[in-house]
Amino acid sequence: MRNQTLSPAVLAAILLAIGGPWIVVGCADSARQAEIASAREKYLLTSKPTDAIPVLAVRDQDLEASEEGVDVVFTGKIGGMPNPWPEREKAFPWRTEQAVVFVVDPATAAEFADHQHAPGSAGCAFCERRAMGMATSVATVSFGADTAHGPTPIDVRTLFDLREGDTVVVRGKAKRVGDADTGLIDVVADGIYVEPRS
Repeated sequence: MRNQTLSPAVLAAILLAIGGPWIVVGCADSARQAEIASAREKYLLTSKPTDAIPVLAVRDQDLEASEEGVDVVFTGKIGGMPNPWPEREKAFPWRTEQAVVFVVDPATAAEFADHQHAPGSAGCAFCERRAMGMATSVATVSFGADTAHGPTPIDVRTLFDLREGDTVVVRGKAKRVGDADTGLIDVVADGIYVEPRS
């Protein structure tokens, strides 16, 4: 039997076929980690802004004053109430695989936290109905939505290690979507401060 050696091109093709998927996965993972690190550097605030107002106070501002949105700094809770849009926003207070989060006015979140539920009740029909009527207490906050591609395509929980119930301070440009009484607050954020958890 004759000793056969593989040409460098054939050997490279075999190695690529065997190791190629791992190389691609490794490169994709590295690129994703770099994108996360870049977003954290861009958006995470290291000190808490001192001029934050509650979400509901943002509604009182003239949000129609500028087409680009009005500069705001506000505070609120991630979630803190039942989903006011169960058909449209199934993952409330998140948008899966997007840098979007729903921030609830602190007083509204406190009202829902103070409501007593029957032991073992999975969902409170009273709270769920009430949440639908209090949707104006919620701000939709997106990161990277000012780009041509829309919000950054990474889950905001991964980007900023957020959990439901966290208190945050958000800085960005706010617009009202809809009329003055029932329209929603939409914020393109340029910074977020996450209060330390106790």
